[in-house]
Formats: sequence, C-alpha cells, structure tokens
Amino acid sequence: MTELLTTIALILLGIGVACAVARVVVGPSLADRILGLDVATTLAVGIVAVFAVRTGYFLYLDIAVARRVPNGCSLIMNIG
Repeated sequence: MTELLTTIALILLGIGVACAVARVVVGPSLADRILGLDVATTLAVGIVAVFAVRTGYFLYLDIAVARRVPNGCSLIMNIG
C-alpha cells in the first residue's frame, strides 16, 4: 500500500515540477520566473521526502531540509 501511495505522490509531484519549469521558461516577468523556480525546488524537496518514506531511510529528510532553507532565504531576499 505504501508503495502505491508513494508512486502516486511521485507522479503528482513530477507533474507539478514540470508545470513549474514551464512557468520558469514561459513566465513573462522576472517575478514569475523566480516564483516558478521556488515552486520547482520546493516540489523537489517533496520528492526527496516521498523517496525517504518509500525507502525508509530518513536521512534524506535532513538533506531535503538543508536544501530548502537557503532557497527560502533567497526568495525572501529577491522579493524584499
């Protein structure tokens, strides 16, 4: 059951990343591109988290958090 649910989650997160990357490529303004990149990296962290649940190796969650913190700070700096 866990494998089915994580597979569905990975597919949905992958679709979300594809949409976010499309927003980065097509976005008419710089703010749209920055937001699309932020969403893509946030969804990538979600993919890592789902992978951690699927494998049972939760060290990946530390890696995901370490990847997300600088990205959140850079988003605040770009908007502010």
